[in-house]
Amino acid sequence: MQKPATRPKSGPTTHVRTDRARAARGKRVKMAGIVALALWVGLIAAAHVYYARLDASTAAEARASACLSHDGTPACTYTGDTAVLSFRVPVTADDPCTFAKGAILAADQMQAQARSPHTHAIVLLYQEDECAHQVSFDGYGESDHVTLIVTDDASGLATLTGEVRLLDRMSGEPFDMTVDLTWTAAGMGVRVADAASAESPSYRLSLQQGGTYYVSTVSGTIAEDGNAFLEGAQIRGSFGNTDTGRVTVVAKLL
Repeated sequence: MQKPATRPKSGPTTHVRTDRARAARGKRVKMAGIVALALWVGLIAAAHVYYARLDASTAAEARASACLSHDGTPACTYTGDTAVLSFRVPVTADDPCTFAKGAILAADQMQAQARSPHTHAIVLLYQEDECAHQVSFDGYGESDHVTLIVTDDASGLATLTGEVRLLDRMSGEPFDMTVDLTWTAAGMGVRVADAASAESPSYRLSLQQGGTYYVSTVSGTIAEDGNAFLEGAQIRGSFGNTDTGRVTVVAKLL
């Protein structure tokens, strides 16, 4: 007689396998949760670092443009030793078309809102091919990293040396410029109340000042890694001592 077919046993072994599978799935789920948590922690940490750097960058940019006005009112005032330069000079002697243009204002007691007076320089510089009516560089920058020395006598000098970072609005790139300029008095000091302005495609600078100033010739360079953006002699400028001065720089809408 043939024995009836036996059914596979179900019992503890099957339950053990099921329990092990559930435990394995639980471990995988738990591990996935740990990995996800670690990723979130990493993302949060990276975000904190990013925004900290962004805040630092924004603060640095604000310091670098302390005298930029957003509503057309004077953003900076200044007193004490002062040097001013407005220029339009050929970039090179063999190029009759391309000129460096702009203005420089430096004072040893310049003050923006909520900041104490300190030596500060404002540089507006652009290069234009006047034959083709094309601007190749349009920079603006400010710096505390400058030294201004003024000698108040008829044979006196004023020197401005240091570093200024200019932001070129054509490329959006910063350019770290070395400034080395000398003002040489061309006569006696005269008490005047003066107003002047300079303009580039992207910025407009206006100043009003009163004090004792020497008409002067200016020589020297503004250069990046030896590449001169401004190099000239016998440029007209002035230096002296300011009783009251205020400056407004406005960025134009492009």
